[in-house]
Amino acid sequence: ITGSAKTLSELKDQSTYSEWGIGKEKYWEVDSNTSLLMPSTMNCGGQFPNTITASASLSGSGSDGDPYQITGVGDLAAMAANLSASYILTSDIDVTEECYKWAPIGSDASPFTGKLYGNSKSILGLGINVAANGLGLFGEIEAGLVQNLNLSMRIHLFDAHRTATSVTEIGVLAGKISSGSTISNVTVAGNIFKHNGLEVGGIAGEVNSSTLQNSIVSYVNILSEENRNGSIAGFLSGSTLDEGSVYASYVQGDYGTGGAVGTASNTSTISNSNSRSAAISNHSSRSQIGGLSGSISWSSVSNSYATGNA
Repeated sequence: ITGSAKTLSELKDQSTYSEWGIGKEKYWEVDSNTSLLMPSTMNCGGQFPNTITASASLSGSGSDGDPYQITGVGDLAAMAANLSASYILTSDIDVTEECYKWAPIGSDASPFTGKLYGNSKSILGLGINVAANGLGLFGEIEAGLVQNLNLSMRIHLFDAHRTATSVTEIGVLAGKISSGSTISNVTVAGNIFKHNGLEVGGIAGEVNSSTLQNSIVSYVNILSEENRNGSIAGFLSGSTLDEGSVYASYVQGDYGTGGAVGTASNTSTISNSNSRSAAISNHSSRSQIGGLSGSISWSSVSNSYATGNA
């Protein structure tokens, strides 16, 4: 797909995705809740029944000069044992067919403060279906670093979780990114289905006092029934988004829903960024829906544009 925004009907048509070039039909399925074509979970049905056993030990010392080496999904889960260490992916991790349920690394109470060097590798196919705050590969990243990573994930909070307590801060990479964290050269794809709560984004639900540099979001579909939803970030607060790009994505929500950022405030800056995402309101009477950002206050935008439908 080369550039143009896609309508809702086009996103439901499999031929829309024929030029992506992955070459493996296993990566796509039609979701029964929305009729949208989504990255596949190999008929997991949003259940993700298989658990991951964390590796008992990792190669490396965990220092920045000798980071722990991540070679498989068990190694990835082992990151939860040392939240301040440095890690590097040494091979791609593709668990698309395994229906693994992922437990986010770090939380609001114990955030990830270390570094993850993606090494231009990919993590594909993890799933989450737990109704909790702070969902993503990471629950929360605080004063941390993630760079050069490709990531796809499906977060599914419909059906059994439809009446669950309101949840907040949901993203493919992280639920929340805070306190001077730097995220650079990260590409994400995936789906986020949720019923209630707020702050949902492709990279992160909330980005607070941090920097997103060269963030690329493609084929991310977000369906939310609450506020602050964006293909890159749901809520950008006192943070910088530079060189952010959104392709062939779809975000639906309430107040503060945008093609790239849901709500930007508190002296945030958006620069050199673009969105080709459709941003849709749940209600025809709602305001603060925008192609680039749903709401911007005490913040600045430069050299940025949106071509998606809003």
